[in-house]
Amino acid sequence: MLTAFTGAAMHEAKYKILGDGTFWAEIPSCPGVWANEATLEKCREELREVLEEWINVGDINVSLLKEILKQAGITETEWEKSR
Repeated sequence: MLTAFTGAAMHEAKYKILGDGTFWAEIPSCPGVWANEATLEKCREELREVLEEWINVGDINVSLLKEILKQAGITETEWEKSR
């Protein structure tokens, strides 16, 4: 379940190349989830780690959770069973 959830959230990620040549990314629907790294690959990896920590810490908004679960095709019951 977590894989499908993070996959759906990562699909929303927005990336930029900054003036110093580093890559910056955020997931707009997940406040505070962002990363800045030297390469695009490292930026994606860091963004996924930050997202997973954000979910585990419980910073996720309930309505946001429901929307992302819906996009990932996961029912709330399936989500609850997986936790």
